[in-house]
Amino acid sequence: MGVLPSQPVTSLAATLRRYRLLTRGVFTNRDGPDLAHLRAIEDPEEFVWAILPHAARSFAASILTLPSGKARVAAVAYLYCRMLDTIEDLHPDAASRPDLLTEFGRRLTDDPPPPVTPIPDRWARDDRDRAHLLLVARCGLVDEVFGSLSPPDRDNICTLVSAMAKGMARSSRQFDRQGGVLTSDEQLLAYCDAVIGEPALFTFRMLVDVPVDEMIERDVMAVAEMIQLANITRDIDRDLERGIAYDASLSPFLGGSENAQRKRVVRAARQHMVYLALSRAPAYGRLVEIAGFRPISEARGAAVMMLLFTDRYYRSAMAAIGSSPWEGPNLVWSLYLSAALAAVSPAWAQRVIARTERNFVRAALRIADNPTGIEIRSDTGPR
Repeated sequence: MGVLPSQPVTSLAATLRRYRLLTRGVFTNRDGPDLAHLRAIEDPEEFVWAILPHAARSFAASILTLPSGKARVAAVAYLYCRMLDTIEDLHPDAASRPDLLTEFGRRLTDDPPPPVTPIPDRWARDDRDRAHLLLVARCGLVDEVFGSLSPPDRDNICTLVSAMAKGMARSSRQFDRQGGVLTSDEQLLAYCDAVIGEPALFTFRMLVDVPVDEMIERDVMAVAEMIQLANITRDIDRDLERGIAYDASLSPFLGGSENAQRKRVVRAARQHMVYLALSRAPAYGRLVEIAGFRPISEARGAAVMMLLFTDRYYRSAMAAIGSSPWEGPNLVWSLYLSAALAAVSPAWAQRVIARTERNFVRAALRIADNPTGIEIRSDTGPR
């Protein structure tokens, strides 16, 4: 595979670009991407960084907080993962999705990777979806940046994309067999493990020089479930509109319009999934402790950044299910500042992580105590 024609980016230039992109991220309208600008970009490196905030949303800030070389690898890896998500979410032929996902998972083993067939724009529901479809259509630009990475980095990304594709293909077949519905917590969590668990393992291995044993992998998957359940609980109504439900109780409302009964059932399903997510919080602190980051560590700052965005979402989720959220920062610049402090102060990072874990666990216990009168199922507790 060829190398990008541009000269290698110096460390200083990469650092300056990273701070420029982080600043831009504060003001980026992720719900209203500049699609014309994204279509016009011809430089592969520029395209990767321009599309990242629209493909990765809160993940983009954590990626940009990483050391420059690792940020570049993580950005390319994440964009491929987003392409898999887009095929799963927006490809119109449910029967062919598993094969398309599997085929995408194998394409990086070819040199150069074969082109990807674009998904027609008419299947987009909004401009967020259109940005994701544009990413798939312009996959070749990401391939060029991928080709400029070191062989070990390319091999690691190949392994990630292949594993994630297999897991998503398995879940896609399950959705198809079950009429668009996941019918148990076990299926729900297996889906989370496929979609975010593999990228989480990839990131942990990239950042941490510690062998991944069974206990660490279990904690990584718990963190992945906590993060992916945020995406699922946020998009319940959008998913119902496209005929997908992650809880069996939602199956009567597939493709239907919103009404009072659906609101009640959605609220109950969301509450149960928020409980599952928040009860997994202790795994995050354990992984950061195992990582043993240096006293000054951009990777530790990135970990805290991811947790802060997750914390901000779950505070809004608590309000959505009728429970009082805890206090915390909401403005993007304040999250960036806290993450920057965490990068230079292990004590600050420890306080942020401990406080967040405490808030999550307390909220999970409040849900389990059934303060809103909604039945809380107990078939799956904290792992």
